Amino acid sequence: MSRIRKVAGVPAYGEVSGFLPTLFSCVFCMSFWTALAAWGLYEFEPRAVVPLAAWGFAGAVERFFRR
Repeated sequence: MSRIRKVAGVPAYGEVSGFLPTLFSCVFCMSFWTALAAWGLYEFEPRAVVPLAAWGFAGAVERFFRR
């Protein structure tokens, strides 16, 4: 994720300015917009969201068992 943040213009430290860097620097903002995009995709084509749901579930299971 750090490479993607670097491409988006998020500095390693310091103040963030601009829409895209702000979006990628805030976990809560990014999760909101990602959920909104997934909902929009679901409204358009429900089957397209299944891989995203499986990916999220796999990540949650992996994090749970990493403890």
